[in-house]
Amino acid sequence: MKERSFNFIILMILIFSGKAEAAHQKTIVSADSLKNLGYTYYDSNPVKCIAYNDSAAQIYKQFNDNRNVALCFQNICFAYYEKLNNPQQAQDFAVKSINLWNLEQDTLAEANIIKYLGLIQSDLGLFREAKSNIKKAIFLFKSKGFKAGEAVSYRNLGLIYKQEHKLDSCIYYLNLNKKFFVSINQNKRVFGVNNDLLECYIDFNRMEEAENIFNSNNDILKEYQIYWQDKVNFYRISKSYFENLGNKELLDFYNLKYTYLKDSLSEQGIRVM
Repeated sequence: MKERSFNFIILMILIFSGKAEAAHQKTIVSADSLKNLGYTYYDSNPVKCIAYNDSAAQIYKQFNDNRNVALCFQNICFAYYEKLNNPQQAQDFAVKSINLWNLEQDTLAEANIIKYLGLIQSDLGLFREAKSNIKKAIFLFKSKGFKAGEAVSYRNLGLIYKQEHKLDSCIYYLNLNKKFFVSINQNKRVFGVNNDLLECYIDFNRMEEAENIFNSNNDILKEYQIYWQDKVNFYRISKSYFENLGNKELLDFYNLKYTYLKDSLSEQGIRVM
């Protein structure tokens, strides 16, 4: 009799634990769905992207799932910075994400968002902190032998020096980035940093060097499918390039290409900053 009672208790424990596990899995799936839904709204409705990621983060917190909470905070950070032009809020969520990656001892994920934090801080005028964070990211990437992470950090560092109007340092770090991606034949990445270099040379009236970069990107654009944001940037910067040269015909040409692409993206529900 005692044995039967004991077996019954064990059975009930197994049933309830199974139900609890099923409920747990269902809740996690719900959080995953919210996070993924947030991704789909990133370009078209960043406010919804933030709301869905925040809801997902609250669920993940219940299960101490720091990694997914950190990912949600990253997504919110990106939306605030890249889509809503709100660097202060972006900084707050970047720091929250960094703290969680540090807790998880995920060096690469931590370094990735630290280098991004540097860009955000430069927009807030916190240049010393920005450069310090990006140099920290470079150190962390080097500690793991992740050269692509180093290279992207160099680009971010170059952009900060550009904001400080320190041309030589800007070009030096942008070219460190470019050298790495040229070496591994990542022309789409080269296209992005070429945009930065082109804008830099135009700003400082170094038009011969600007011409070389413009021609290089024009060639890349003919051969590769370039990410829409980089293409928009190229058309926008090209307008400035030909305005600077006093070439009204090509200024109008690139203004038309820029406007057409921007309007086309808007019709698809994609916000262009």
